[in-house]
Amino acid sequence: MKKIAVILAALMLLSCIPLFATAGPLPNYQVYPNDPVQMPKSTPTIDGKVEWDEGWSSPAKLDFDTAGFFWRFQPMSMNADLYFAYSDDGLYFAADVTEFSFVTAKNEANEPNNYIGNDFVISDGDGTIVEGVDDDSSSGTDRPEGTFNYGYNGDIISLNLDPSRICQDKNLIYCPWYNIGVFAVEGEEDAYEARVYRSKGNYGDITDRVETAVTVKEHREYAAFDIDGDPIEDSFGETAYNNGAVIEMFLPWEILIEDIDEITYGTGSVTKEELAEHGAEISAAVQYMDRFYDREADAIDNWGRWITVCYINDNGVLGAGSSGNHCDVNGLTLINGDEFEIKNPFEDVPSNKWYAKGVLFCNHLGYMSGTGEGIFDPNAPVTRAMFVQ
Repeated sequence: MKKIAVILAALMLLSCIPLFATAGPLPNYQVYPNDPVQMPKSTPTIDGKVEWDEGWSSPAKLDFDTAGFFWRFQPMSMNADLYFAYSDDGLYFAADVTEFSFVTAKNEANEPNNYIGNDFVISDGDGTIVEGVDDDSSSGTDRPEGTFNYGYNGDIISLNLDPSRICQDKNLIYCPWYNIGVFAVEGEEDAYEARVYRSKGNYGDITDRVETAVTVKEHREYAAFDIDGDPIEDSFGETAYNNGAVIEMFLPWEILIEDIDEITYGTGSVTKEELAEHGAEISAAVQYMDRFYDREADAIDNWGRWITVCYINDNGVLGAGSSGNHCDVNGLTLINGDEFEIKNPFEDVPSNKWYAKGVLFCNHLGYMSGTGEGIFDPNAPVTRAMFVQ
């Protein structure tokens, strides 16, 4: 078997790794914080697709192991890979979100339960349609009348940013939120757009000031079993599936500067040059407002809300046990890195060969490193050690 055949097999496997939806006990679980995110300096294409060679960071995670259950009704039924990049002009953010229609979890009595989860919910209005969410007076912020926390009534992925720890150092409860919702394009079949609503500093829809793109995933069936080991189809009469969306946004630095000025009442400031400086850090969080369609009520309702958290926050409190609202449990550190460059370390892999991109991809992920001294030897037989790696 030649090495090229192994590359093809690896690429196919990476594209179809099965996803499963299980969860552990809801309370008192271990949180594994994300490593600091090294953001390449690059300009990824905002097209609803996350391509490894565009200059995105390695993915951070929003999943059961990295999220804080600080506001919930049901167990976590989603996960997301989170990507970042930066340029002199702004920040790039992408989220590959997957939602599961069936999850299992244990309740507070440590007893296993089955749950029929939800679908990825497309927005069709503003936040007032979901009762008790955006009109919550206990949110701890002086929100102007007629504005909303999240802006839209479907599933929301929110990016929370605190450059140079300005909000944390001033003991503020919140840093700026950028809430991204997905809408169907009116009059066009299977066409979608992402809109952005900012909050906690300034409030309002800023879609016309940012760049966004989204790809909504098709429903994909997967094998799922209940707590007794019986197929979901037999137990619930429904087929388990997953879907979701790939959402991308480019946020100009000017907007973040405006919002930091507003949220700190002019006592904190940051410049575009400081935000784009090599090595600069942003304390960040990504949270997900997970909504579902309540069949009995014939309305959109709330499923749960999850956020990336650090293991121990600045106050010495366990991140997973905190409220999750405070900016000192952000859980993500974004670091401005080097200029993105696709490096080809192999002199015997010309860029015009059909397998070149696959070789560089596998090398980028650490699956294959060649035979040494800049040689890949694509036509060589595969050894046992190569196959195991």
